[in-house]
Amino acid sequence: MRIGTKILLLMLLITIGSSAIVAWIVTLNVTSYETQRADAQISHAIARYLRHLDDQHQQVSRIVRALLEAPTQRSLLQAAGDAANVGAREQLRQEVFGRDVQSELQSREGSPAFHVLLNLAHEVVLVSSADPQMAGILSFNFSANCACRSL
Repeated sequence: MRIGTKILLLMLLITIGSSAIVAWIVTLNVTSYETQRADAQISHAIARYLRHLDDQHQQVSRIVRALLEAPTQRSLLQAAGDAANVGAREQLRQEVFGRDVQSELQSREGSPAFHVLLNLAHEVVLVSSADPQMAGILSFNFSANCACRSL
């Protein structure tokens, strides 16, 4: 091999080697930066989710406390457990869930589309919705799913 060819091959080897080292260093720095950025975004999302869960828990706690502290609503809840007491269920559906709970749950995102009340045996006690067709569908679906789950 001539000396010119050897020098050319040596220069090519040095160029490729230095390019590989530069690429490795850049990749290492970019990967580290992106990993830190992704970790920060994930931590922020988790904190936002936990705040949202805490807000929902406080809202649900406030509503449950209001329902159970009012003697009229508490008696309606107890009477709704009896399948023969259709009047109490209808009053609970329209008055409590249709008006009181719905107004408590009003927020900037809007209000819930429906409410489902289950007893401890996972049986549907009542379904409340502004749309009667939706209430019928939900009542059927929840009854079927709860019956399958309890088997």
